[in-house]
Amino acid sequence: MKALLSIVIPVYNRASLVCRCLESVHAQSLRPLHLIVVDNNSSDATPQVISEWSATHADPSLKVTLLNQPMPGASAARALGLEAVDTPYVYFFDSDDAMRPDAARAFADSFAKNPEAQIVA
Repeated sequence: MKALLSIVIPVYNRASLVCRCLESVHAQSLRPLHLIVVDNNSSDATPQVISEWSATHADPSLKVTLLNQPMPGASAARALGLEAVDTPYVYFFDSDDAMRPDAARAFADSFAKNPEAQIVA
C-alpha cells in the first residue's frame, strides 16, 4: 500500500531532542507514512542519531528518508524535503515538537472531508 502522507522535518543541531520528535511520528495511527528528515548541516551528532533511529524503526509501513541540505535555513531544508515527497499530501513539522498520535490521521481526514481544500492547518 502506498503512503497517503509524507511528513517533512528539517533539523539542525537537535541530537538531544530529535528522537522525541521521531518517536512521535513512529506512534502515528495513520499508516503507511513517508518520513523525510532533512539535516540542515548540523555540527553535532544529529545525522548519526537520525541514522541510528531510522535503522531500528523503519519498516514497510514507515518509509524513512534522510537528506542533507548544506545551505543554511529551515526554508532550504523544507524545500529539499518537498522534492523527495512521493505522496499526495505533505505535512511539515518541526524537530523540537512532538505529534499527538492522531495528528497525521486528523490531517488526512481533513482533506477527505474537504476535497476542494489545497491547504490544511
